[in-house]
Amino acid sequence: MNDTSGNGGIQSYKEVTKTTSGFGVFKENLPAGQYTAIFIGSNGGIMDTKVKPALFSAYNYETFYSKIPVTISNAGVSQNVEMGRVTGQLVLNINDAVPAGVTKIEMTYTSATYFEVFTVLKKTFTPMTKTVALNATDAGKTNYRVTANLLAADNGVFSVNIKYYKTSQTTATRSVTVPNVQCKTNVRTILSGNLFTNDPPAGVGQNFTIKLDTTWKAPITTEF
Repeated sequence: MNDTSGNGGIQSYKEVTKTTSGFGVFKENLPAGQYTAIFIGSNGGIMDTKVKPALFSAYNYETFYSKIPVTISNAGVSQNVEMGRVTGQLVLNINDAVPAGVTKIEMTYTSATYFEVFTVLKKTFTPMTKTVALNATDAGKTNYRVTANLLAADNGVFSVNIKYYKTSQTTATRSVTVPNVQCKTNVRTILSGNLFTNDPPAGVGQNFTIKLDTTWKAPITTEF
């Protein structure tokens, strides 16, 4: 809760988890006045109320948000709140079958590291990497997916780098870069293509062709 009547900054902050008794219901006793109530729902993330403005880090977590004005008087106030998603989602869909011996896939993309709690302004855009470990049972699977939630710059584009590694390798067997990828708030962007076709010997790269679908829809789909 933020006091908007000039009586100070954050008046109340409460964090609950789904195992908390009464999850989803917040009760506060506050002096009469005008307030802004902010609700953030996430399957992770970190709230930092020690800095001004307060920040929320949502790295790779699906995050929802709502901000509403609240007038506190002598009578009680009860209000339902519906939160909207503030993150986007980047999905790598690998069409071809996973070869035997693949142990790791890395997807590197650009995301903001946090947003300002009172404005939802996304800040500090930086490269981030989602790493997925594979095992022997994944060999032969098609349409294997790697998914990352991110705080996207809605009007910006970035490159996504995709690598995979084989057993005991420190150098990627193949590295693919997909340029001009766009992600948006509350939209899923799908990168779809073949990564393993003509699987090369360990440490040897391949040439590849990238096809970009320039018609952005919901979801946004880009082929590589």
